[in-house]
Amino acid sequence: MQENNPGYGGARPKRPSGTSHQNKPREGGNRDRRILSTGNLIDRTDEIKVSKQHQHRKKDDKSKNSSGKKNPNKIAELKALVAANPDRYKRCVIGIDDKGAFYAKIICTSAIQDKITRISISGTENRGHCFRGDEVIVEILNEQNKVSKEEESDDCDAALGGSLPNGKVIGVLQSSNDLDDWIILCTADENNPDMLRPIDRSLPTLLNYKDADHKGKIGHVAVFECTSHQKIRFLKYCPVISDSAMPQIFCVRYLWWRDQDRAPLGAVIGVLPDEEPLKRSMRILRIENQNPVSFRDDVCKEIDSCFPESFEISREEFSIRLDFTKAMTFTIDPPDSKDFDDALSVTGLADGQNYVGVHIADVSHFVKPKSALDNEARKRGTSIYEIGGKEPISMLPARLSADLCSLQEGNERLALSVFMTTDANDDIIKVELKKSIIKSQFRLNYNQVQEVFMDSHSFNSELPSDLQKVLVLLNRISQRWRRQRVGHVEFSRMTNNLDYILTPIAHRIVEEMMIMANHQVAQLLLGHEDFFSGTPLVVHRVPDRPEIDDWRRRFPNESSIIEMVQPLHEEDRPGSAVANDDSIDKNKNFVIHKQVWREMVRCMDTGEWERLQSLILSPEYHPGLIVAWFNLPSFTKRSTYVCSGDHTVENHRHFSLNLPCYTQFTSPIRRYVDLLVHRLVRSCIDRLQGASCYHQSEISEMCLENQSVKTKVGIYESSARNIHFAEFLRVKPLSIHALVDRVTPTGFKLNCLQLSAYLKLWPIDVSLLGARQATAVRNHRRGKVILAYALGIYDLDSLDGPKTQSSQVPEGPVKLNSRRNVFYASIASWKELVFSVLEGDKDRIKSSMDGVTKSLEDPERVMSSGFIEDVSCEGTALQSRGCSVDFTAAVTAGDIVQLQVAGESVRGKLNPFVQLFSLSPTVDVCLEHRMNPGKCFARPSIIQNSALLDRSDRIESYCKFWGSLVVTETVERAVARNDCFLLQNVGVSWLDRETGHLRISVEFCRGRSINIFDDLVEEKDSEYDAVKSGFLGLMCLRYRGVTKPPPETELPIGNVIDLNAAYTWVVHCVATNVTRDEDNFSIHFNLNQSSSSFPEQMGRDFRSQKATLEWISMTQSERSTIKTLLCLPDMYRSSFATSLALSSTQPPELKNLDRAHFEIVRKRLDKIRSKIKGSFDREQESLILYTLGQPFSLIHGYTSSGKTIVAAQLAYRIAQINKIRARDSGVKYQVMCCGPTESSLLSLAGHLHSGVPDLSVVFVYDRQEERKDFPLPEDLTFKSKSLVDEDNGLRLSLGLHHLIRRTNSTDGELIREIDSAISVQPKDVSVHELLKYKSAIENEESKIIKSADIILCFCATSVEKRIKKNTNIKQVIIDDAQACTEVETLLPLVHGSVCQAIICGDVKQIKPRVVSSVTRKYGLGHPLFERCLSESTALLTKQYTMHPALLGLLVPVFYDDKALKRIAVNDQREPGLDFWPCGTHRPFMFLDVVGTESQSPYIKDGPSPDIFNKDEVNATVQICKWLVQKISPEQNICVLSCYEMHCMKIKKHLKGLTNVTVATVNSVLGRHWDYVIVSTVRSLPLSDVKQETDKKWLHNSLGCLCSKNISCTLLSRSYEGLIIIGNKSLLQCDDSWKQLIQHLNKNRSVVDFADFVANRLK
Repeated sequence: MQENNPGYGGARPKRPSGTSHQNKPREGGNRDRRILSTGNLIDRTDEIKVSKQHQHRKKDDKSKNSSGKKNPNKIAELKALVAANPDRYKRCVIGIDDKGAFYAKIICTSAIQDKITRISISGTENRGHCFRGDEVIVEILNEQNKVSKEEESDDCDAALGGSLPNGKVIGVLQSSNDLDDWIILCTADENNPDMLRPIDRSLPTLLNYKDADHKGKIGHVAVFECTSHQKIRFLKYCPVISDSAMPQIFCVRYLWWRDQDRAPLGAVIGVLPDEEPLKRSMRILRIENQNPVSFRDDVCKEIDSCFPESFEISREEFSIRLDFTKAMTFTIDPPDSKDFDDALSVTGLADGQNYVGVHIADVSHFVKPKSALDNEARKRGTSIYEIGGKEPISMLPARLSADLCSLQEGNERLALSVFMTTDANDDIIKVELKKSIIKSQFRLNYNQVQEVFMDSHSFNSELPSDLQKVLVLLNRISQRWRRQRVGHVEFSRMTNNLDYILTPIAHRIVEEMMIMANHQVAQLLLGHEDFFSGTPLVVHRVPDRPEIDDWRRRFPNESSIIEMVQPLHEEDRPGSAVANDDSIDKNKNFVIHKQVWREMVRCMDTGEWERLQSLILSPEYHPGLIVAWFNLPSFTKRSTYVCSGDHTVENHRHFSLNLPCYTQFTSPIRRYVDLLVHRLVRSCIDRLQGASCYHQSEISEMCLENQSVKTKVGIYESSARNIHFAEFLRVKPLSIHALVDRVTPTGFKLNCLQLSAYLKLWPIDVSLLGARQATAVRNHRRGKVILAYALGIYDLDSLDGPKTQSSQVPEGPVKLNSRRNVFYASIASWKELVFSVLEGDKDRIKSSMDGVTKSLEDPERVMSSGFIEDVSCEGTALQSRGCSVDFTAAVTAGDIVQLQVAGESVRGKLNPFVQLFSLSPTVDVCLEHRMNPGKCFARPSIIQNSALLDRSDRIESYCKFWGSLVVTETVERAVARNDCFLLQNVGVSWLDRETGHLRISVEFCRGRSINIFDDLVEEKDSEYDAVKSGFLGLMCLRYRGVTKPPPETELPIGNVIDLNAAYTWVVHCVATNVTRDEDNFSIHFNLNQSSSSFPEQMGRDFRSQKATLEWISMTQSERSTIKTLLCLPDMYRSSFATSLALSSTQPPELKNLDRAHFEIVRKRLDKIRSKIKGSFDREQESLILYTLGQPFSLIHGYTSSGKTIVAAQLAYRIAQINKIRARDSGVKYQVMCCGPTESSLLSLAGHLHSGVPDLSVVFVYDRQEERKDFPLPEDLTFKSKSLVDEDNGLRLSLGLHHLIRRTNSTDGELIREIDSAISVQPKDVSVHELLKYKSAIENEESKIIKSADIILCFCATSVEKRIKKNTNIKQVIIDDAQACTEVETLLPLVHGSVCQAIICGDVKQIKPRVVSSVTRKYGLGHPLFERCLSESTALLTKQYTMHPALLGLLVPVFYDDKALKRIAVNDQREPGLDFWPCGTHRPFMFLDVVGTESQSPYIKDGPSPDIFNKDEVNATVQICKWLVQKISPEQNICVLSCYEMHCMKIKKHLKGLTNVTVATVNSVLGRHWDYVIVSTVRSLPLSDVKQETDKKWLHNSLGCLCSKNISCTLLSRSYEGLIIIGNKSLLQCDDSWKQLIQHLNKNRSVVDFADFVANRLK
């Protein structure tokens, strides 16, 4: 079974001086490839010469200089440290886990003797400049890291000790990469082309080299070339082309990484060509693996010289070898093999004895030590075999590997033979090693050998009968040897080798012969005193008895069954140890995969006993056993190469083979370690004096090298299989079953069992499964997560109305049967079956199979226990609860789940991915669009066009670029909200391969309260529809039962999975138009993306193929935003918005300036007096007067400077002017006040509502917010509450949805009546009543909006149809505009009558919240307000409300020096509370808490789990409760954080405190409190905190706290006092927080929380 943790690798093969990794043209080629590696390059001219005198490093540097050259003295010093202090210094290999964390895997002697085998490497200063796979010396530090439960399952160290020691890399012994020829594949950002990001995420970002004359070009990457004189020269500039489908990949030559450099330096030398995905993927893989292309010139010359075409083995060599050419010898290899290492023979002797021969090609005769050929073989370490029989990358040239050394049929070849004489019981009684000459008489493949054993009664094979008899004899001997060695494990083999599964007997014969030969050679060498301490061995750590006992306690039933077949401790082996019945809980069931059981029944019926035995005894076929097996500590350990002298005899064992010693001798053509052993064997046979040909230290070094090569090649071959399988899946996805493994609160991993060779363990985040909530079951033995759903699932085949379900549905959410893919059998009956197989009694096996069949659990009993097989809203029992069905699905380790896998290209390489996750037979979750919404529903390639970034006078280009950004952002938000429903059996008509339409019955939708299509029809704007197609909703169509011939593949997967099976075609579309006639809705859509090609069976007939439609809803505001932006060039070309969009200066040139309005302002301004209450001064008054006379104004107000009051004053006065104008003209004009959030607008509304009784103010919420207060029937399940304890007084007083319910009209009464009915019994509200209800709402809204003087709304809501239709907006005021995107700011200005715009904001406060990384990259997060700022922008500098000391704390950090000089403090207040560390006049403090972050198992309105910090929660609650006792009842407190889950946990502890608000930063714009407690949440152990940081690490470690704007918003919400709780050491990694904490330190206001509790809170 392939082992986990592919990041581990030993030392790479040493590269002899003067050699290179790849073979290029002979003339000058070798010299060119080394020019970038020796010494430091001098930045003087465009040609860079290598300077050897600059090969220096600091004294404390690693064992290599900056170019990677070895420093022998330093290496000796490092090794001496380990020898002198082995407990402190360890020889390790660097690895990286799935989360990107570095660790060191111990590879020295203590790796076998010690409990701890892994060391955590935290922080850049501890990591140094090493890379994954480097062999290093690590110093163990004192501190230890706690290990999460997820990590515990990956490494037994955690299970043993619960923590890993921290370490520091102090030197590199051997690089895993050939630094002289290291090509790193990178992508470049067109905005910063000098930063090259490797597609291998484990590597750091590289800097591209710049020479003196070429310092860079915007949007271009400098490309260099190598000359023949050890120089590098500038070649050209290459434009950066961003294309998500086929990314542009640069080939970068690694130069150096000096101590003083934060990043390594490289030089771009080329660009990968565009080619079909499979070729490109394999090219990338080969470059990453540094695969050699051909052999070096000196190797080729040596081959030509020593082994010309006329070469023959000398007669002298024949005379000193055993002539075995007359005996029957044969090879057994794959059909396409060319290098035949081994041959077999067996000869019958007297008295039932047999003479077994294992003949291995004598490569050591041809490859002499220290020769060029030997150096190259040592460097390569092994041969690499490509998929599909392609030419392998051989360790030796073909002249040897496929000719002279290969044991070809009919040719005499030199060999080293192991002859084993056996007695009548097949026990070995004598072993001889001889140099021989053999002639193979038969070249057999595994299929031919397997055919011999297909029928036990006669020989059906075409092979000669005497050869068949020999094969039968060898099979008998190998079976007995195997049984003696490992007992019944001969039938139980964990493997991902499909060839082995298909031809098990043939493979077992060869395998056992090779194992025995290797073992006998190891015994021979270790028995000779000259080789005892210098023999390469393969060891596998023996598990300790405490480890096994702990495992048995965790898995009592499973371990008992496993150990019936394979005893796990030495005392129990070999033999058929059978666990005691008392160790099994007979009340438990044994879980059987249904497919496996059916295969077992088939094998028993057809008499395939070998296959049946394997299915019963092998753990990999049984869910419970495989989970237990993966948790077995010894299983997670690799076998490793070691030198015998480095370990005690007890540690020479190979646990899984159950042998006291083991080496590798049988594959010298393809493994260098075997060649080493051959040389030792030849020395031993020749009885040379002077002991071994190698010193112990040389063997130790080469063992480490070969371990590294073995790991690296294993990863390469696994990745190659992965790529080829992804290519197959790209053409035809497959439906498979997978095992759930390693469940954590936030996710789980999937093991694809028989396909595990091609599909790695997949991590699945529970947030991608579309659940409303995910709850981890605490202390569950295996790990379990319960997913809770509230989902509308409807079936269009139920057109006559809901069906009646006869089954009783339990109260509360129904539970899906998560084990529908398995049977439950009596564990006692299964144990009896296992025992009968071990005994080999076929009659008893049949009887035991019958017993298991009788014990299989009845599916009806599963149903009666409260589980159901499928869910739907169709049926009275379920539908009576509302318009969605509540159900839960459990995911438990050991479950078998159904998936659909497909292929995609990720960073240039093909990769399989989970496309569909099945919850029930008819309900799937599409993980594809949840993982990458932009790819599925948007067109990212439109965004990635830098030409569209240039602002010009073409509004079409502007709208095309920003429209793409908005669409991408919208689809990511929509998918994250998870507001969706399923329609099953939908008939779809495809007009062509890109467009289609479907029909849904109006009666069907209204009968199930599916109102979205009615809403879309009502939103239709005839003017708009004539111009553009819409973007109305997201559609994931899933066609079950699609058939397609499988593509040709070179992978042997057809025998373990049905490649002709039907699959589900998944296609992602965008609805562009919805129409309604009397009977049907017609939905027109465009195909946007599909991972597989369009099936030929799709047609225009609605009935040709029915699909399941997942409709993902967008909000009305989102739809209106996209609609408005797309129509801007056609419908709003002359609008204020268009002028502002195309303006690069402030103010813009306006085409529709209303001069009459400003004339009234000039004449009547002095007669208008404000009635708004609040602080006000002459500076503000003069600014207001000036602004009222300008068509466009920006007002920049610093924190607490009265910016919102100024906006309210402006709104009031403009409204009064509009009234004056209305009296003169008879036309009513209105003011629109917009903002980004409810809190921002409520702050503005509070000022307006307090002093303008003569004006009508209305707050128009978007529909989504309105339905939180007054839900429709379909909303009841999804109703949510705001986290902030808002004062609902203003919402009740000004909210349009509340005002329409207070009218005395007939419509008002109808609205109130139906509201009451919905709240009591939503199901009883008829479709007709709902239509009347919506009509009444529309009528009342129209009246109130038309009568309003001032309209408050969100920017996106301003373009809704009800506002556009019922308003005459003349002026627009936007407050907190720095939190609005550029598009959001433009939306209110598209109204054709707008003649004045006033935009207020503070660029230091929170900016727009952008979800998509793509849109963030291209500027969606940059507000228009910031773009328009200039020196002439009006600035409010005087602050009124914040304590002067708080202002003095924040302004130097978050505002520039100019702002600091201009801010005037207008505050004389009394001293505050007396508990502040630095006195009453400095009301702030920082409480240092080193807490532990946790990811929430809950899913709430977002695509990823939230974060909370339990330690900070407790600290915050303590401080808040204490502060409540200190302040007066009139004062209030707010607890602020960036993370919603953290706030929810704090709020839970603070229930009942009426003057305490708990809020997230996104909901506090415009709001202030007397005292604020900021909980920063993010924390790391001190050892993990970096001294030198980069943006990526900061973002991962601090999250949104890296944003200066978010931090400023968090810290500027208080009037009287501020308390910050956080991890001081981590926060100081950010420059702003570092400056803030330094200021706090100067004021003695940084306090350890524990000290504060001890001294103040007692």
